[in-house]
Amino acid sequence: MNIAVIISNPNQSGGAFQYELLNLTILKNYKNQDLNYIYYSKSKKIIKYYKSYNINIKLIKKNLFHIIFDFFLSISLFNKILTNISNISKRPKLKLINKFNLTFNFSLENNLKKDNIDLVYFASPSLLFREIRNLPFIFTLFDLNFHSHNQYPELSKNNEFLKRYNFYFEALNRAFKIIVCSQYLKNQVKQYYNIFTDRIEILPYLPNKFQLNSDSEIFFKEKYSLDCNYIFYPATFYAHKNHLYILKVLDFINNFYGKNFYVYFVGSNPGLHSTFDFLKKTCSRLALEKNVKFFNFVEDDSIQYFYKNAVCLLMPSFNGPNNIPPLEAIINKCPVFYSDIPEFQEQFGNLVEYIDLNSPKSTAKKIINLFDDLLYRKNRVNTQLKFFNNWNDKKFSDKLSNIFLDYKKTSENWKYYD
Repeated sequence: MNIAVIISNPNQSGGAFQYELLNLTILKNYKNQDLNYIYYSKSKKIIKYYKSYNINIKLIKKNLFHIIFDFFLSISLFNKILTNISNISKRPKLKLINKFNLTFNFSLENNLKKDNIDLVYFASPSLLFREIRNLPFIFTLFDLNFHSHNQYPELSKNNEFLKRYNFYFEALNRAFKIIVCSQYLKNQVKQYYNIFTDRIEILPYLPNKFQLNSDSEIFFKEKYSLDCNYIFYPATFYAHKNHLYILKVLDFINNFYGKNFYVYFVGSNPGLHSTFDFLKKTCSRLALEKNVKFFNFVEDDSIQYFYKNAVCLLMPSFNGPNNIPPLEAIINKCPVFYSDIPEFQEQFGNLVEYIDLNSPKSTAKKIINLFDDLLYRKNRVNTQLKFFNNWNDKKFSDKLSNIFLDYKKTSENWKYYD
């Protein structure tokens, strides 16, 4: 059976990229003789990037209508005309563009038909599902936090809530199967979208594994000054990521307990609704400018050394429950401090240390205890590693393959006359 795996995220996309990379790596390493995977992307940059992993991705070629339309969209006069039509018809310009795409743009499905694709697998949430009209597809869902945390501007303003709701309503209802990371998210899908639970499969996240190299470690330690006592947090600068909490923790550690710790933030500045400037001002107000470093983007193979040399990963995010950074920390033997939110404990149970989001002072004390007690730190690292006793790449591969094979078996009823 031929399965199209759709890749949509460049390596600057954070967790979405990491999850797609995980999927491609597992599919490459654990082959099934009944399943033939063909990878596709619309981005030449993505295709070029994955060549470094010896993964070949086919370019989704645009059809003539789409090429012409893209050309006209690049012309300012055409955009003005489209804006006027939008004003007259009282329909947003983006809706007019999407209407054109839905009417004329079937470039993805046309590409897939040429390769005799039987099933489409979206390894991350993607608008490209709208270019599928006749093929069944599996859709990956990361979270529905815009439902449960719609007070955050990045999840609600500028019509963001409705855009996300309509996107997921269409995608989830049309999908043959939906892949989620947790029972909590599965329950949300059922609650918010009334989807039968037998269409929802749980595949918990796993971290990507990069080969440690002593020369690389020396290089990156010097480049990023990884030889100090720093708390690490990789996350885009949005309010729901709760970077402010970490600055409060650092303030207690340095000014109340008299230590000299640092915080290393790695993440992109999204611009709209970003907390980046606010955090900079907070550092200045708390006199922490010299102890907080902001890294916009670092190399994929450097991130493991950020974890390996950190005092800990401190992740006070409000959104979850499943997140990739704690997994990356665990595999690189970095102690994890994680938000004490009930649904978050589904991911790790009692394997990691949980923190009170209303008490930065108590978290500061926990980090100092960890730093001062080497035996306690060693025990925490060893306890965390037990996570991989119950879930690993092979089990992920087996479950994903079974989802594909389930469709293969079902499709035998019609494939001979389709």
